[in-house]
Amino acid sequence: MNKVVDQVIEQSIKERPLSLKSLVSNLLSPRTLPHILLVSTLCIALHTMVNNDMKNYAAIGFISLAFGYLATALLSSRDWVYRNTRLPKKKSSSPMMVRIFTSFRICLIPLGFSAFIYTTLLLALKEDGAGILASILAGLFVLWSVGQAYSFRTGVNGWLSAGLTEPKLHSSRPTLSAIIQVVIIQFIAIILIWLATFIDKKQTVSLTNAIISGWLFILISIGVQVLMLWLTREQRSRAGEEKGLATFSFKWMVVAQLFVTWHLLSIYRRGVMNPSDIATFIEESILMAITVLLAIWALTSKSVKKDKSVLTERSALPMGIAFGYAYAGSVSMLTVTFSDIRGVMMLGHSLTVITILMLMKPTLLTTMNTQPVPIQESKTKQEEILETDDEIVEDDDEESEQNTKAEEHLENETWQEESVDWEQPPDAIDCEVDWDETEDLDEKDTEVEVSDDIELVEDDIELIEDD
Repeated sequence: MNKVVDQVIEQSIKERPLSLKSLVSNLLSPRTLPHILLVSTLCIALHTMVNNDMKNYAAIGFISLAFGYLATALLSSRDWVYRNTRLPKKKSSSPMMVRIFTSFRICLIPLGFSAFIYTTLLLALKEDGAGILASILAGLFVLWSVGQAYSFRTGVNGWLSAGLTEPKLHSSRPTLSAIIQVVIIQFIAIILIWLATFIDKKQTVSLTNAIISGWLFILISIGVQVLMLWLTREQRSRAGEEKGLATFSFKWMVVAQLFVTWHLLSIYRRGVMNPSDIATFIEESILMAITVLLAIWALTSKSVKKDKSVLTERSALPMGIAFGYAYAGSVSMLTVTFSDIRGVMMLGHSLTVITILMLMKPTLLTTMNTQPVPIQESKTKQEEILETDDEIVEDDDEESEQNTKAEEHLENETWQEESVDWEQPPDAIDCEVDWDETEDLDEKDTEVEVSDDIELVEDDIELIEDD
C-alpha cells in the first residue's frame, strides 16, 4: 500500500506544473548549487577563449553545453537522471572541502552529454563551419532580445492572471489610473538614473544633479510611457469596467512600463554615459537571469494550457542552465564578431522595447476575452430575457382569450340559427315578406278608422241639433 502511495506522489511530482515560487526555489536550491557554480566557471573560461582568438572552439563549447543540459532536462523524468543530478538531503560526515569537491559529481551527466556533442561537432565541422556556427550564435542575440519580450509577456500574464477572481462590475477611471502610473514609473525612473550616475561616477551625487544631468533619459521615459498609455487607452477603459480586469490592467501596465524603463536606461547608459565593464556585466547577468526565469515560466504556461507539461520541477534547473549557456554564448560572440559591441547591445534592448510596445494591446485583449461576464451584468441580461418571455406569454394569453370569445360568439350564433330552424315551419323558411307593403296597409287601415270616427261624431252632432 505504501509503495502505491509513493508511486502516486512521485508521479504527481513529475507531472505537476511549475509555479513561479517553485521555479525560483529550484533554481536557487542548495542541492543544485554546483550546477550554478559550474555555469559561472565555464562561461568565464569560454569567454577567455573568445578573447584569445579561439572563438570557434568557444562557440562549439557554448552550444555543446546548452544541448547537453537540454538533453538532461528532457531525461529528467527518469529517476536515475534526476537522482544523480541533485545532492542528497543528508549531508555526509566528510570534511567541508571534500564535500564541496565531491558535490560536483551531480554535473557529470550533463557534462557527459556535452562532451559527446562537442566531440561530434568538432569532428564534423571544419574551420569554416565552426566560424559560421560562431556567427549564428552571435546572431541569436537578436532572437533572445525579441524572445525576452515574449517570455516577459507570457510569464507576467500568467502570474497576474492567477489573481483574477469572480468577476464584478467596476467604475472605469482610465485617466486617474494613467496619472497614478505616470507618478509611480517616473519616481522609479528618477531613482534609477540617480543610482546609475552614482555607479558610473563612483562618488556621491545629489538627486537634483542626477536629474539635471539625466534630463534626456527622463524626457524619453515620459514620452515612451505616454505612448504606451495612449496605445492602450481603449483596452484600459474596457478593462476598468470589471474589478478583476481593472486590477490586472493596472498591474500589467506598471510592470511592463517598469521593464521598458529599465531597457531604456540600458540604451541611455551605453549611448550617453560611460558604464564600467563590471557594471555592464552585473546588469547583463541580472537581465540574463530574468530572461531565463521568464523563458522557463513561459514554456511552463504554454505546456499547462495544452495539458502537457513539458517543464516540471525536475526539468526546470537543467532547462534554465541550457538557456543560460546559449545566452552567454551569444553575448560572448558579439564581442569579437562586431567591432561596436555597445551599438549591438543598444540594438538588442531597442528590439525588446519595440516588441513590448507591440504586445501591450494583445495582452489586455487576450485577458479580457478569457474573463467571464460579471455576475450582475449576466443577471440583468437574464432578467431582460425573462421579461421578454413574460411579454410574449401575455400576448399569447390575450390572443387565446380573443380566440375563445370569438369561438363562443360563433357557437351562440350557430345555436340561434339552429333553434330558429327547429321552431319555424319549413314553409316559413322560404316566405318572403315585403315590409314596405305591410307599412302601407297599416297606414290605410288607420286612415279608414279615423274617417269612420269623424262621420260618427258628425252624426251625433246633427242628432243633438234636431233635438
